[in-house]
Amino acid sequence: MTLLVRNSLACLLLLGLLWGFIVTSDPYLSLGSPFTAQLLNLLFPAAILFLVWSLIGRMAIGLLIAVLLVTVFHYAGKVKAEFLGESLVYADFSVVSSIVESPELVIGFVPLTFTVFLFAFLLTLILVSYFLSGVAKSSGLLRAFVALVGSGLLVFVGSYRAPSIIPDLGWEAFQQSGGAAKVGIIGNVLLGKMTQESIEIVPDIAMAEQFWAEPRVIAARTSLERLSVRLDFRPDIVMVQSESLFMPGKLCGMPETPVLPNISSLGSPRGGELEVPVFGGRTLQSEFESLSGVPISAFPHSMFAYYDLLKKNITAIPRVLAEQGYNTVAIHPNKGGFWNRNTAMGRLGFQTFLDINAFLSDRDESIRGHVSDLSLVKAVLSQLDSANGPTFVEAITMDNHGPWGAATGNTSESLPVPDMLNPEAAKIFTDYLARARDADSAYGYLIDALRRRERPTLVVFFGDHMPALPSVYKSLCFKNGLKPEEQLPPYRFWSNFSTIDLPEKTSSYLIPGLVFRSASLPMPDFFLANAVMGVVQADSEISAEEKLKIKQQYEQLSILNMTTGAEIDSSVRTIISRPEKIADTLKRFHVGGAAFSSDSVVKLDSDMQFSTFRGAGGVRKISIRSYLDRAMLSSCAEHEVTDQAAAGISVKGGGREIYRAPMQRGAFRLATFSTAGLKDFKFEAYGLGENCPSVNIKIVQLQCDSPQCEQRQEDVDLSFEVEPRFHRDFFAGDLKSLKELYPEGASSSSGRREALDWLLGRVVYEEIGYGPFRVHPDHQIFMHPSESVSAKMKVDVSGSKSLTLTPRIDPLAAHCRVLNEPGREAGLVGLTIKLDGKNVFEGAIDRKFNELVTLSTESHQLLEIIVDKGNEVSWCDWFSVGVDRVNS
Repeated sequence: MTLLVRNSLACLLLLGLLWGFIVTSDPYLSLGSPFTAQLLNLLFPAAILFLVWSLIGRMAIGLLIAVLLVTVFHYAGKVKAEFLGESLVYADFSVVSSIVESPELVIGFVPLTFTVFLFAFLLTLILVSYFLSGVAKSSGLLRAFVALVGSGLLVFVGSYRAPSIIPDLGWEAFQQSGGAAKVGIIGNVLLGKMTQESIEIVPDIAMAEQFWAEPRVIAARTSLERLSVRLDFRPDIVMVQSESLFMPGKLCGMPETPVLPNISSLGSPRGGELEVPVFGGRTLQSEFESLSGVPISAFPHSMFAYYDLLKKNITAIPRVLAEQGYNTVAIHPNKGGFWNRNTAMGRLGFQTFLDINAFLSDRDESIRGHVSDLSLVKAVLSQLDSANGPTFVEAITMDNHGPWGAATGNTSESLPVPDMLNPEAAKIFTDYLARARDADSAYGYLIDALRRRERPTLVVFFGDHMPALPSVYKSLCFKNGLKPEEQLPPYRFWSNFSTIDLPEKTSSYLIPGLVFRSASLPMPDFFLANAVMGVVQADSEISAEEKLKIKQQYEQLSILNMTTGAEIDSSVRTIISRPEKIADTLKRFHVGGAAFSSDSVVKLDSDMQFSTFRGAGGVRKISIRSYLDRAMLSSCAEHEVTDQAAAGISVKGGGREIYRAPMQRGAFRLATFSTAGLKDFKFEAYGLGENCPSVNIKIVQLQCDSPQCEQRQEDVDLSFEVEPRFHRDFFAGDLKSLKELYPEGASSSSGRREALDWLLGRVVYEEIGYGPFRVHPDHQIFMHPSESVSAKMKVDVSGSKSLTLTPRIDPLAAHCRVLNEPGREAGLVGLTIKLDGKNVFEGAIDRKFNELVTLSTESHQLLEIIVDKGNEVSWCDWFSVGVDRVNS
């Protein structure tokens, strides 16, 4: 027998063995399955077999590793199907980095038996390698041949482009979540890879336009437009996305008495059940829908929206609210990279995203090892208390994340665990109930705290999906007779002001419209469509067929919205959240007092001790967590009941106090504040004494818009530190520096920024109207008047000769245009400019105003800019002013 024949037979034998193992171990395959499906499952393992054989020179090792690979694939597919009711898909591999970052969220679902099997298999592999060590390896020619075969198979798998629908196999790319039943576990993954470039979702413009022409839509839109938008009413909005929460009382064997009393006490018409796009996991799908108003059904190929859909900035709740003057904050007590949230939150429009770094493990975590829901809602309340304007906070809970059953300290004594559960299922369900009770208690704490606040506030609370409890569902039915996959988590709205009634059942993608309607806020066109869709969906007189048709039209609007995206923010925003990098950054600007440690914490251990920073480059916003040492909690509590005031911290900058927080026992202090335009800022302790000798301040996050901000200390140009351009002595050296840089004044884009920095550095007084002053990407200061308060700014202009200002009104968005009334049009303000108390400019500024206002400031000291509502209308008058040039 020739060598070629022997080698060919050896290859065929190995392929046959591997083929047989794949078909018999895959629960969806058999020898009677379509030949193409069986072949699909063989391609990738065969490529690995041949490549390992060629590298090591031993066919047995190649076969064992290929078998191990198949086993891992099949087991992963089995676990996902058991807990989530879905097939393993190619898109699952896009989130491997998230799993590596937080393996504890996945490993717990893998039983010990499989771990033991893996170790046993690896041991077998080592033993086989040892016993074969004395046996000659395959010849170089054979290894070259199998390397060629393996490489060819791998290239084919990686480059072949399959159609999105394969009728002969009954497989569709848009139905991959159940595709393993058609083509096997590995075949489903492989086809997902081969079809990813065949999927292209484009909007049907005609169908999208038909949405607005539907009689039902016209009627719903008319009814919504009759509702008045409350122009100067901007409540705080809190959205709590509760991990894996459902109402346990829906299970057979559970008592009729509410298991979750706080959530149960607020039902219809303030909430009901929520249709979500996932079961058992993939939180990000429900999260994406609830923030964007885009139904996942419009993109049926999407398995992980933050990876495969969110490629650009889009219209979403946080972005629209930010445009209306809101602070927008997302808080999630997990690693920020999980589910790609570090990128996704910015694309949704959140100005601030705080992750696990904002929390302290020794005091914020529950017995489960996650940050408790109570700590999270305290963080929400702290953000609201520290805000200088209306605020939207999205809180994504973590403590009820599976797997369940491993936590110690839970007891079933006070929990209604049905007797028909076996011991293992009872242990799992006890753990789940304990966590759900904690979530309910945290929700009650949040509502009680908000009731005591004077600020109008809207709370949205919902479960992101049903929990993955297969052992419980096998033993307990549901009282409504539906399958676990058909059950719906709860949703609730709460407010301390009167608002709309809500449907008993809605969908997570319809939450944006309900939020804007409940808060009486103006809506852009897409969210108006979302609100209309919500009205249609809740109308019991509309048939299911007609609702489906209108939803399909709305889906095309959603695709159009995603394709168009939102306006790109041209400003550069760098987020620094790693403690060591924060510490490196702050060292560059530290000029006195206590220094920060490498973990970005400063301890202030004497009354009035401070830590001062000057010339902090592009640092625009800071988030801090202040706290007492655990050992001092009791003594500080005693300190409070004496005649001494409670200890606390103060943050000052630009000659005013930015933030102040007493540090009572049990207080949770997490604040975010702006440092834009400040020439310095200082952290200071007060009220310390013998019983309460110190407080700690942890810098959680820096937001920067300067390249200098993210460089390490040793990499920074020392001339910047020794002689900063505009951030050391604004009242002496800044004009000289500006004149050296721009002898003829500042008129270029970079010059406008330098000139604006000059102006901001000389601000001596400001009075906020509609919302906090902020700098736009085009180097204009946003200063919008409110219904009753003008926006004012006073600037020291001594030493300058002239100043050229650029007052502007931003173009009106579509949702602003619909508010216009004859004689009361939006987009107009009254502007008054004074020098040393005398008017030098007075007039109306509208959208057509495009002039420069040049002022002679020589021999003058105080410039005042006053912006009022002009025509008794305050909505959408997005006024800003910039500095075109400064001459000295």
